[in-house]
Amino acid sequence: MSVGDEVFRRIQSAARSERQGRGPVRRRERRRSRVRHRTPHHCKRASSSARCPDASAGGDGISTTSVEQLRAAYETNVLGLIAVTQAFLPALRASAHPRIVNVGSGTGSLAWSSGPNPQFDWQRSPGNSLAYRCSKTAVNAVTLLTAQELGDPFKVNVMAPGLRKTNLLPNMTVGGDAAEAAAAVVRLATLPDTGPTGGYWSWDGTRVPW
Repeated sequence: MSVGDEVFRRIQSAARSERQGRGPVRRRERRRSRVRHRTPHHCKRASSSARCPDASAGGDGISTTSVEQLRAAYETNVLGLIAVTQAFLPALRASAHPRIVNVGSGTGSLAWSSGPNPQFDWQRSPGNSLAYRCSKTAVNAVTLLTAQELGDPFKVNVMAPGLRKTNLLPNMTVGGDAAEAAAAVVRLATLPDTGPTGGYWSWDGTRVPW
């Protein structure tokens, strides 16, 4: 079994565990629920200067994101991406036109997360989705550094697909056609030798600020 196959197998296994309530995120939520019921009365009245451990299962900003959530996001979005890239490097180096396209997210843009953003309104939930968003920012860094190391004739880019109707979240009913974003991946995967490398692109072909 190749490294890429093993990574894919582990990702599938982790996804099944989460759906069945056995994954690290669900376990963390169950522990928080038990803590909430055990919280002593004096702790509930504690002032903000000496807060008790957060027992809420909701929200995923810095206050409530667990190390397990961060680890799961980074293992899938960052370490998995690196492992797959390394597994394919021998074949890519044998190609006359090697291309690497990483699927990022507009939520990973620090500029878009602190200013006007055409893909999502970060001000409606400031600081949320910490694990996912910072892992996608890491994908941007991996993309840029990979492009710098590999150089020509490689073309290494990252694409922000925008919100799509997929099974990323349960009962997803909003977003555009996933095929539209897939077409953007194909465009970057078939760039001419004069095409850009080390870039951060939106699905519509425009640049995304880091």
